[in-house]
Amino acid sequence: MRQLAAIVGVILIGLSGYAQGNRKVDRFVHSPSVARINDADSLSALIAESFGRESDRLRAVYGWICSNIEYDVARMANPISYRGDSTVKVTLAKRKAICSGYADLFINLCKRIDIKAYYVSGYTRQDGGVVDQDHAWVAVRLKNGQWKLFDPTWGASTWQNGELVKRLSFGYFMQEPADFVKSHMPFDPMWQLLYQPITTAEFYGQKVAKDANYLFNYSDSISADQVLPEPQMYANAMRRMEWAGIGNESSARYYALLKRELAFALEAERRRLSEMWLYAFEELEKSYQTSVEMYEQLQVLKTDYASRGVSVSQLRYQSDVLLEHSKRCAEALAGLRLSEQSDLSLWRSLSQRVARMHNLIEQQHGLILQATNPNAEKGSIR
Repeated sequence: MRQLAAIVGVILIGLSGYAQGNRKVDRFVHSPSVARINDADSLSALIAESFGRESDRLRAVYGWICSNIEYDVARMANPISYRGDSTVKVTLAKRKAICSGYADLFINLCKRIDIKAYYVSGYTRQDGGVVDQDHAWVAVRLKNGQWKLFDPTWGASTWQNGELVKRLSFGYFMQEPADFVKSHMPFDPMWQLLYQPITTAEFYGQKVAKDANYLFNYSDSISADQVLPEPQMYANAMRRMEWAGIGNESSARYYALLKRELAFALEAERRRLSEMWLYAFEELEKSYQTSVEMYEQLQVLKTDYASRGVSVSQLRYQSDVLLEHSKRCAEALAGLRLSEQSDLSLWRSLSQRVARMHNLIEQQHGLILQATNPNAEKGSIR
């Protein structure tokens, strides 16, 4: 009995300390001098200076945004502009934002205090029904590797009797993925942050047969997304959406956006590869011209190298260098990767010129070796 009492006492002490920590953060958030801050640098620096624990810093970021940024109702009718003009500076200056502005500001402040935060797009369930409208929230990877979810937009206000009422709620702060997915459905199921993500049909309440042994390693997928080329990243997201099912207009819009971004990324990659190929080709063209110049200089030198004060060994060395240079140029040109980004006519033309020049250089090299042996006539080569 004493042991049980001791355990309960420790738990109560811990809860008391946690509550006191929260009160300290909340007092900080509602301090008039802190509330007046209107630039991300100053705000993030003050949060980092005031709190050492990651959870306290996150509460300060969340609490400040929810307390000081109002929902911009006037922009609700234009969801297409969500990311375009909801920059952090604009949000802080106007003290208004839509969901993307809340999420962008949250992420910006987190990154400034060394917290990994990610923008998540999706749709939601409210009052028992699915709302087919774009929404944005934030996923955070804590230092201990755990993932938590935040919706500062919903934490800042709520609808009451058809009106948007400003109020601070921590009901959408640092939520577990399994709980959050009941009301927030990401377009990309990767951002459910679940080993067994649900489908669109399940979010709408349908019963779906599932493979109990199927596990999705969302953490590895997120890590891979950070380093994958853009075309692969967009293609992967589209495949995941297809797996989950595209069951409403907001999902269809997002899928179409990914499709457009994929097309743009592929075109950008095509241009990049084309420019890289052309650059490599131009370098080989310069190398070929160097071979021509060296060949012509050696042609002149070999006729009277002795009168020019050039020794036999020096002449042979120059011929060796030219032959090696020409050989490397031919090998590099042969190894230049040909693809749809390559100009085949340019490559063929240069290949023919390089081959002809290399033959001439080999012939000249043979003549120089033959004419500069100990028994040959000294001073010139014809």
